[in-house]
This record gives sequence, C-alpha cells and structure tokens, in this order.
Amino acid sequence: MAPSYKTVDPAAASPPSMKRSSTSTVLAQGAFIGAVLIAGVFGVRHARFRLRPPAPAFFDDFDTIDAKRWTVERSLDDGGNGEFQAYTDDPRVVYAKDGLLVVEPKPMTADAWAWLTGGKGPADVRSALEDGTTLEVEKCNGDGLCSHAGKWDEPLPPVVSAKLTTKHKFQFRYGTAEVRLRLPKGDWIWPAIWLLPADNAYGPWPFSGELDLLEARGNGKDFQVVGSDQSGYAGNDHLAATVHCADAGGSDSFSIGNTTIGRGLGGLEDDEGFVIIGVEWSEDSVVTYAREQGPATKRRVLATYSGHSGPACDNKVYKDAPPNAPFDQEFYFVINVAVGGSSGGGIAYWGDDVLWQGCDHPHMCDPRTQFLDREDEWLPTWTRPLEVDWVRVTRD
Repeated sequence: MAPSYKTVDPAAASPPSMKRSSTSTVLAQGAFIGAVLIAGVFGVRHARFRLRPPAPAFFDDFDTIDAKRWTVERSLDDGGNGEFQAYTDDPRVVYAKDGLLVVEPKPMTADAWAWLTGGKGPADVRSALEDGTTLEVEKCNGDGLCSHAGKWDEPLPPVVSAKLTTKHKFQFRYGTAEVRLRLPKGDWIWPAIWLLPADNAYGPWPFSGELDLLEARGNGKDFQVVGSDQSGYAGNDHLAATVHCADAGGSDSFSIGNTTIGRGLGGLEDDEGFVIIGVEWSEDSVVTYAREQGPATKRRVLATYSGHSGPACDNKVYKDAPPNAPFDQEFYFVINVAVGGSSGGGIAYWGDDVLWQGCDHPHMCDPRTQFLDREDEWLPTWTRPLEVDWVRVTRD
C-alpha cells in the first residue's frame, strides 16, 4: 500500500503565543519554522513523487512448483528439431529445492519409463527403444507425440528431461521480463527460456513469432559448432538470445545475439554462478539482454527488433497489422532443457561435429540410439542441472 501524506497548513502551524512575542523573537522563530516548513514541504514532495520499482505482474521464486502458474509437460515432444528427450514430471528430473527450480535430465530407464506410462518399464530399455515396443504417455499434456512404437529408424527417446510453461495460466504483452538462473553443464544439453504466442494470431510458427530470452549449450568451453551458420565457439561460457518471425517467403527470419558470459566485474555471472537475462518489450521495440556484474547494472544487449531493424518480419500476413507485428500479441513462458537434435533447427544448432555424425537412415542407424550407445562419453559430463532462481515480469 502506498504511504499517505498530510500537507501542513503554514498558518495553522503557527502557535498563538508567537503573535505576542517580540519582533526579534518572532523573526527568529519565523525563520526556524519557515525552514522547517520548507524542508517539510520539499520532503513531502520528494516522498510523494519518489520513483519506486513497479510491482511485479508475475513473480515466482520457486519455493515449490506452483501448479496454478506452471504446467509441467508430459509428452514425447522432440521440439521439431529431432531432439532426444521425452518430457516428464518425474520428481527425480524436475523439482524445487532450496528456492530453485531444478531440471536435471537423465537417461531413459525402466523407472523413468514407468513414471511416464503409469505401468511397468521394460527389462531391456535399449532394445525397447527400437523393437516395436509402444511407449504411451499417461496424462499426456504437451504439444508433441503422446504415443509411439519405437523402430530402428524412428526409435523412442533415450533421455528424459523437463519442460514447463505458463500457457493458459499467465501471459502478457509489453513490459520487462527477467530470469535469474544458473546454466547446466553437460555435453549436448540445450537449455532454453523463451516466450511463445498465446494465440497464433498470424498463423503457425514462425508467423506468430517467438522470443528466445536464452539458449545455451552445456558442452565445455572448447566446443565449436562446425559447418553451420552458427559456427564458432559455443560452449557453456556462451549464451544467446533470438527473435523469430516470418520473412516474405514464410520461412523463419531471425535476429540472434551471442555473447560470452565471464564472471566478476563486467561479466555476466555473479559469485554464485548465476546470470540474469531479460527482455524489454514495448509497442516500439523488443530488446533482449543480459545484465553485467557491477554497481551500474549495465545491460548487454543481445537480439533486438523494432519493426525496421532485426529480423525481416515482412510476410504479407503482417501487412495490415500494427508495425510491431507479430509482437503485438500476448505471449507465455517456456522453460525447458532439450538434449541433442538431429533434424530441423537441431542440425544448425549443433553443427556437424557431433556424436551421432553420419548416423542416419542410409547407414542403418539412428542418432537417438547412437547417442545412447555412447552414454559413457556424455553422461560423466552432466555435472550440473539447470537451476532457476526466479522469474519476474513488471509493467510500467
């Protein structure tokens, strides 16, 4: 509640005894009271107009995973990128601990399988991925497949992870959204925090837009993406933000901003290894950023869009729309940790130098089973999960 203020009436403030004082006493007392009144008036004015941080429209610091705010998906969703995970609400994979949301991907096991299906897991999970066994997700609530019979060229997911959304629970248009998090470490882990349109007002992806506040790779600092338009060093000391929309031909047009993380003054990581990423979104522009460490809390700008700079959102579906289309609609949060990716955007994201390189259908193998067969190479590197401290949205 805002504090109340009482305005002082100078005439009423003068006690009657003042009127019977000597001239010098009156002048001295008058000067003192005048000074008090001036200070009081200016103090009141200062307090009355002091700027305060706006109250959050949304804030979650994850004492628990609040089902009124978040849906934890259960599905076989591969993200359209040929990713390797199934999404689960298994408390061994996604949970709240010490005020943090934790997402900790794990290999598919009989227990993980049983949690998804509500039944008994197979004795030989590796064989079940491709021998025709059906995995049917009980209480499936995601956008991807709910049931699939694994076969050698379309095997079942070898990994379980988690995806949370505020879809149908919280959505917003315009404001500032920020997230404090600690990035995961582990080869081929792909964490993301993003915004998707609540209603596809301009059509399916990418027409209605997407705002990626953060994407990163869990691989070590020496990891490089090779043979892709995202080529370069891209290990766990880098992060990126991206703005997506549709170009004139209906393909994905995007603006991407990559940056190194660094720790300490001028870096993005604080002493605990957390970073703060965000987006400032108005009718005039979209600006994604990460906050640098230091007293000035400087923002490091990443991907942007202002209708004429950034991605070329020039598809005909935007012709009669506001200038900031498709970012004139409400969006909701998505937090997920994917693993791998061998089709769609996964090819460009990981490049050519991957564990599953050359393992495609003409070679009588599949990237998912190839990945699982080389578990001893990647599982020891999975040393830190994704940890989210808080999510906040404020409006001016």
